[in-house]
Amino acid sequence: MLTSIIFAAVFYTISWVIQKVAGRSSSKADKVNNNVFVFSFIGLSLWDISSSLFTYIDYFDEYGNSELTEKLATNFGKKLFLYGIVIVPLCWNKKSLIFAEIIKPTGNVFKKFSENIKEVRNSFKSTKAIDKKYAKKLKSKIKSEDYEGSIKEAKKAIKINPKNLDAYYYLVLSKICLEDFRGAIKSANKALKINPRDNRFYYFLSISKYDLEDYEAALLDIDKCIDLSSEYGDYYTHRGDIKRELKDFYSAINDYSKAIKLNPDDAENYRSRGLAKDWSGDLEGTISDWEKAVELGDNELKEWIEEKKESLDSGEG
Repeated sequence: MLTSIIFAAVFYTISWVIQKVAGRSSSKADKVNNNVFVFSFIGLSLWDISSSLFTYIDYFDEYGNSELTEKLATNFGKKLFLYGIVIVPLCWNKKSLIFAEIIKPTGNVFKKFSENIKEVRNSFKSTKAIDKKYAKKLKSKIKSEDYEGSIKEAKKAIKINPKNLDAYYYLVLSKICLEDFRGAIKSANKALKINPRDNRFYYFLSISKYDLEDYEAALLDIDKCIDLSSEYGDYYTHRGDIKRELKDFYSAINDYSKAIKLNPDDAENYRSRGLAKDWSGDLEGTISDWEKAVELGDNELKEWIEEKKESLDSGEG
């Protein structure tokens, strides 16, 4: 509040000098100077309040409900209360001037603004309808494994709406299915420029880099993906695969265990965890996981299980 008063006083002083130079009568000059002070103070106060609010919102988005955000919320509440005590009486005192000089002349502006909002809303509805139309086409193309066709439709959708992230999703997915991993990385990075918090594209980046055998980079991307969304078992399975390639078997086993917790009926997770245990020398753990995978329908592992049991009986491994 002190800052608002100081700057309002500065504007008052500037106005006082101007009135003196212009040679206006003291009554007119005082009226102008007082109005300059009041409106400057109100404007600066609103700026200070909005600045505190936006700071709170930014920190809340970043850190959630923490001690810091609680302090910022308290600070905002105090400012709002203190400014309210001063601003409300000022506005009431100057209500006739405010209506004559500000509210009435800006009526047409708000009317025009309302009309513009309606136009934007109608345009948004139209764009949304087009996006839905292309989303239906893209799903159909992916389902029929027409990845080339999916890429063409996705590019058309992006041309109409450059911020259509669902179109980017199908574009990147199609490129991965066609093993165009570098193209997928390029498109995924474009999507992340639109929304840096869309975890789907970090997952696609990680898959693409994994297939290009850039395991360290793939790990960084899947870590970002899981930081943004940790409820999908496939993310942990993929990270386990990367860590297994990096020979970090125990950490890989931990990720596969998390995936199993989220998707307990997925045989692939037991197969993968069993493989990590095999590479780390845990034959009994390998057999146990693979037997569970067989129970869930992965019959290919039956022969492997017998081989591991023979190795265990012979004392190998």
